[in-house]
Formats: sequence, structure tokens, C-alpha cells
Amino acid sequence: MELAVDSRQRAPRLVRARPWVAVVIAAIIFALIPLVGLQLFLALPLIGLVLTAGTPPDYVAAAKTVDHRPRNLALGIVTLIFVVIVILQPRLTLWLVVLFGLDAAGLVVAIIAVAALALPLAMADSAKTITDLPESRAVLTRRNLMLCLTVAVTVSAWYAGPGLSYLPIAALVVGLPIPLALSRLLAARRARLELGLLRHPFRSDLLPHRLQFLNMLLLCGLLVATLFMGAYDDDAFGFAQGAYMVFLIAFLSGMLVLLLEYVEGLSPHTKISPHIYLSVPPQ
Repeated sequence: MELAVDSRQRAPRLVRARPWVAVVIAAIIFALIPLVGLQLFLALPLIGLVLTAGTPPDYVAAAKTVDHRPRNLALGIVTLIFVVIVILQPRLTLWLVVLFGLDAAGLVVAIIAVAALALPLAMADSAKTITDLPESRAVLTRRNLMLCLTVAVTVSAWYAGPGLSYLPIAALVVGLPIPLALSRLLAARRARLELGLLRHPFRSDLLPHRLQFLNMLLLCGLLVATLFMGAYDDDAFGFAQGAYMVFLIAFLSGMLVLLLEYVEGLSPHTKISPHIYLSVPPQ
């Protein structure tokens, strides 16, 4: 006699449990803020990444975009309001203190920031995968949206907290290209790269891809401009000349990898990606 375990029954259970496990872990990290004095600007990227892991993986073949539903629209509006509050926190400090008191104002901002990261978990996905949608349609998965929000809220918290918003930006530019490069190498081995924009850049059906690439090009130009604003001054940070050159090479190389990501896509669809929220100005 052979006993077989039906993986089709196990998979839905894992899908349903994934967001709840992510919420529990995120709540534990959030509890460390008052318990051990964990700084909010350090906790937010961890919470954002944990909550993002609670969304379904957005593999090209099986990814699903956020559906057009009233509930998603309402959640999106509330999320946008929360993100704006976090971004404008330095200018709203007086109002927050008046409304909630000096001791509770910081906690209220922390709750709003975490809520902005968590609300997309409650959004509903489309019934169709992105491969069943028109190729010209822009795609926004919940995982991509939550990565966007993690970047926006984290940079805003660093700006409002220690006033060093350029540090997470630099860490993102230097660190993000590493997993991106690995994912592109893996996709190339599996023949899943789309090189249409590289081979036929002016093809009419690739207009959304060109706009996305120009968007990324503008972002990279703005990030390069921060190098000339003293944001990463070697004397201020005590960098040796050799260490500063290594940082510059890593920074510019990361920018090049980010640009190449949008030339070599993983699908015929255009995704709305995390870089659209990176324009929070450094202090």
C-alpha cells in the first residue's frame, strides 16, 4: 500500500497562511520598537520586506495584477493618504503633537507607516494571470506595490528621523543590483529574457516599455546628481580615498544594472516598479 500526499490541497493552505504569518512576524518586529528601543527608521524596511513576503510570488507566468475593484480603490486611497502623512511628517509635527500629545505622536506616525505597508495585503488580485492580459497593459502586482511602499516609507522615515535619507538610497542603489543581476542570470539560463526593447527599440507595441525605460533613466540621472550635492562627502563620513572610489564604482555600476533591467525584461508586459517612489529628496 502506498500513501500519497496531495500537494494541490497543501498549496492553498500555504497561500492562505502566508499573509498571516507575515503579519505576525511584522507585529513582533513592531513590538520591538517600544520594548527594546528599536528605531522606527530601522524597523520599517524589515517590516516592509516581511509583509512583502506575505504576497504571492510574481513569477512571470503565474503573476496576477491588482484587480479593478472598489475595495482595492478604497484601500489604495487610504494607503496613499498614509504615505503622504509619513512623507510630510516633519511639517506635520506640530499638528500631531497637538492632536495626540508629545509622547503619543511618534507612536501614531509609526502605526500609520506600518499600516501603509500592510494595507496592500488586503487587496484582491485579478482572476487572470498577466499572460492572459493584453501586452500593452501595465501590470502592478501586490508584491511590486509593497516594494514600492517599503522604499517610499523607509526613505521618508530616514528623512524625518536622523535626516539622512540619502543613506538608504545609496544602500538601495548599491545593494539592489546584486539580486537583480542574479535573477537575470537565472532567467537567461531558463530562456525567459525578453530582448524586444534592445533589438527593436522603436517598435510601436513597445511604447510602454520605452516610457518605463525613460522613467528609469530620469531616476538614475537624479541619483547621479546626488553625488555632486555633497550627500556622500568622503570627508564627512571619514572615507579613505580608496574606499570612496570603491563606493563610487559600486554606485555607478548599480545604476548601470538598474538601467539594463529595463532593457532586458522578463515578460511582454510592463510592470510598475519600485523606482517610481524614489524621488524623495535628500536633506
